[in-house]
Amino acid sequence: MFRILLLLVVFVLLLFIPIPIKISVKILNNKYYIYVYGKELKKNTKNKQSDNKYHNKKDYKIILKSTFKFINKLKKHPFKPSLKLKVNLNYGLDDAALTGIAYGFFNALFYSLFPILNTIFKIKCFNVDIHPLFNEKKFYLCATSIIYINIVKIIYIVLAYKF
Repeated sequence: MFRILLLLVVFVLLLFIPIPIKISVKILNNKYYIYVYGKELKKNTKNKQSDNKYHNKKDYKIILKSTFKFINKLKKHPFKPSLKLKVNLNYGLDDAALTGIAYGFFNALFYSLFPILNTIFKIKCFNVDIHPLFNEKKFYLCATSIIYINIVKIIYIVLAYKF
């Protein structure tokens, strides 16, 4: 009886304790790497021509419409998952003037992503470090995010989406 009660208490606690999901994306020149909990995900090297015959524009429209519907419901939802995001960008172009223009573009790009992410997540931390390297050709992007979600929030979001 004591074991059953203990298992029930542990199960209830797991429902309410947030689970952190750590995802990292690194791009170095033309190669990208995706990490989940520090383990690299392997790239899928399937032939893309075989996949194209199963998808058409109607499928994409249905998926896009349901995604926008879900995001609109999540906008008004009080129990969104929490997000911590840290972006580090080191880039350089051969021309110093183009590097300066690109610096303004990257700043505008990352800070315009903030309201979009804020509709889906409750943002706890949003750090963007952009370092231009003048007269040097390089591109390095490292984005690390931690998403905190618990099982109760998932159930509540799914039930709110269905009804």
